[in-house]
Amino acid sequence: MLQQLAGYRKPDLSEKRQGGVWDVLPENGGSPGPLSGAFNARNVRIVETLRVQPYGDTEFVVEDPNGYVLVFSEL
Repeated sequence: MLQQLAGYRKPDLSEKRQGGVWDVLPENGGSPGPLSGAFNARNVRIVETLRVQPYGDTEFVVEDPNGYVLVFSEL
């Protein structure tokens, strides 16, 4: 569940982190394709669409209502 908190301001830490700007990488027990479709159907903000990365993993990236960036990948 993604929930928005009224008045909440996410701190912008992307400049302080090397190698990525995502906030969460939850473990996924398989292909992220079905989850990507479910998020699309619910109008979740998609930052990067489902694709195969140069390192071989299939993943997609969303932003939650509070501005946190979540990447879903096959692990």
